[in-house]
Amino acid sequence: KWRAALTDQRTWTTLLFLFLRFPIGVASVVAVVLFAVSIPVMAAPMLYSFVPISVDGSLISTSEDALLVSLIGCVLFLILVHVVNGLGALSRRLATALL
Repeated sequence: KWRAALTDQRTWTTLLFLFLRFPIGVASVVAVVLFAVSIPVMAAPMLYSFVPISVDGSLISTSEDALLVSLIGCVLFLILVHVVNGLGALSRRLATALL
């Protein structure tokens, strides 16, 4: 039984898939967390008067600073949408190639 499992090609391609999928999964988790963080950052102009928002140790106190932070959040949001979709496509291609 063990010999059959060790000589089966399907077992080795599945293990290769899992080893290659792990870094993609880690990158996906990081991208999704950054994606979730970018949403409240985009709302900085509405939130800075109610909730103290600090960026790089300095507190946002003016609407110009809040708009700049919101612009950065919007750019981050748009970039991360494509990154998450790309990682999903990469995972799909890896699955179809190895499984």
